Amino acid sequence: EWLVSLKGARRAVNGADSALHHRPELEGPATDQLDPAGWPASRARELLLAVAAGRPLAERLRLAQVRTERQVALEGRPAGTLSLDRVTFLRDARELGSLLAVELELRSADDEPARQLSAALATVPGLVPDRLTKLEHALRLLASEPTASAVVEGER
Repeated sequence: EWLVSLKGARRAVNGADSALHHRPELEGPATDQLDPAGWPASRARELLLAVAAGRPLAERLRLAQVRTERQVALEGRPAGTLSLDRVTFLRDARELGSLLAVELELRSADDEPARQLSAALATVPGLVPDRLTKLEHALRLLASEPTASAVVEGER
């Protein structure tokens, strides 16, 4: 299944040091083709076409992700989705690295349930907040590639 996911900048809850954040996100169906004009219609596709402004898309890297999800309830009411993502970062079908990520996506923008669930996750041994997004991890790996760093520099 192919999915386009457009994500805005994260806005920290309770200051920049917080693991909690809000981030606008728009998703829609896609295909393995680089031309979004052939993808199924969605708001995400329309926004991507507008941002691209007629310029062709080019794949710089690929994130292959396997996600395991569980529903989370707080006081007996559905609160969100807890996921474990197994991410592999690829460039030209060559693996650059991998990442395991636990994410909690909440249904409500109410900060109190977020604080309660964040406190519960903080008690799990081995879980630590990651200030980087998956894309930021991927771009760091890409920049460390000897041949890729020249391409990244040239695109600035």
